Amino acid sequence: VCSSDLWELAAAGRYEDYSDFGHAAVPRLALRWTPLSGWRFLGSIGQSIRTPNLPDLNTSRNTVTVAPSPTVSDAGNVIYISGHYSGLKEEGATNAALEAIWSSDSSPDPAIRIEAQAYAIDYYGRIQAPDLSEIGTHSLFSPTFSSFVTPYPSATYVAQLCRSPQLYGKITAAQCLAGHYLAVIDLRLENNDSLVTQGLDLQGQWTTPTSWGTITVKEIGTYVFRYADKSTHTASFESLLNTQNSAINLQAHATVSTTWERLGAGFTTNFSHGYRDVVSKPTRPVASWTTFDLQVSYVLVPEARPDHGWVVELSVQNIKNSNPPFLINYVERLGYDEENADPLGRVLTLSLHKKW
Repeated sequence: VCSSDLWELAAAGRYEDYSDFGHAAVPRLALRWTPLSGWRFLGSIGQSIRTPNLPDLNTSRNTVTVAPSPTVSDAGNVIYISGHYSGLKEEGATNAALEAIWSSDSSPDPAIRIEAQAYAIDYYGRIQAPDLSEIGTHSLFSPTFSSFVTPYPSATYVAQLCRSPQLYGKITAAQCLAGHYLAVIDLRLENNDSLVTQGLDLQGQWTTPTSWGTITVKEIGTYVFRYADKSTHTASFESLLNTQNSAINLQAHATVSTTWERLGAGFTTNFSHGYRDVVSKPTRPVASWTTFDLQVSYVLVPEARPDHGWVVELSVQNIKNSNPPFLINYVERLGYDEENADPLGRVLTLSLHKKW
């Protein structure tokens, strides 16, 4: 760590050694710069990893099946391998962030505080099974699918699969060996998927004293510029932004709260921008969603510090009991998007708590 009154530079690293996955070095670099009173700039860049979990490595329930080719243009049978893979490696990510913070004074609870953070995250080697639907009308022999499609497999490879104890279905090993196959399609988990996301987080807070207590206005918002994925190393990135089960470009929350002696109250508006359902034919819009929350609290037994003591709190989420926007969710067979909405409706919570 190197620092002065204006700036601070910190470097860190972590080395991890796994008996099953080898080793990995994870570096991180961070910078803080305070050029003027009330202003701070923070920057960081680093890497992270996530190791496979044990079920992903368990191949005991893998299957080998024989079925027609998934494409109309390539008539014939193929052999599918499905399940998990014992040779999985760790997933990785490179993340970078730049943040600017301005506050109206240097006290712990400034009257005005504004934060803006730009971020970029590149996930690589993500563990996923190849998506067979991505082949679509393309040929099995396209270089795009070379990571999981083996065209015209050798007799040795076919024999290995047909004699496997994981051969599944009504076909026998002898029938399997007698067949002719266009390809072997390996749908086991693999480290081929990549995802990139870039966006901007904004947060602002304004607090002012009044004759009866305080008023606070707080806003939190996220704007996503890019959210794109590719399922193989050779494929091109495809934007998933503003599509079902993926990131929405704009989400925001605004809260107005006040205190009066031992009583506190807050009202929050939550907004999620609309997007498109690109799976349905024809594609259709999915509406935006706005909900409202209410929170009321009362300090039963005050103590020396105002934020301590016994507090009873009533919160109401989704006051209007608004249903989430309708989506034909082909992934989970639901009528809403579980990544971007909550079907619970109005939720009332009464709690009693104390801080020490």
